[in-house]
Parts: sequence; C-alpha cells; structure tokens
Amino acid sequence: MQTRPEWEGSVIDKPALMNAIWAELPEYAVLMNRQEQMRRDELAALLWSDAEWGSQASPGRMICISPDAGKDYCLFKRQQ
Repeated sequence: MQTRPEWEGSVIDKPALMNAIWAELPEYAVLMNRQEQMRRDELAALLWSDAEWGSQASPGRMICISPDAGKDYCLFKRQQ
C-alpha cells in the first residue's frame, strides 16, 4: 500500500486487507504493529521526552481489525 497509494479504494480494500492479514498472519500483524509503536516511542523520546505522546499509535500505519469489512480485499474480483 505504501508503494502504490493510488490502489487504495480502487484495487485494494485496505480494511479487508488488514482483516486478511490478522486472519492468516497474526504474528506478522503483531510484529508490524509493535515495530510501528517502537518507532513512534523513539521519535517521541528524541523530540519531546514525553512518554504519553509516544505511547499513542499511528492509526494510519497500524494493522487494525475492521469487523464489517470482511477479508476479500481484491476489488477487481468484485467488479467482474
């Protein structure tokens, strides 16, 4: 999604993709979310030394579960 942001909503259903990742590769989702959290914690420590700010996750980069989105993330299949 980071290399092809124009695909979001036209080729890939991002919430469904995140659901599929949680369903098929939960270890990957946990690892990536923790990595993102660590990156934010380090940035906060460098810039503000404010532990509260650093503990907040970046919603746009976290792999989240969307209960109503399903797991069928390829929009091409839906258009056929």
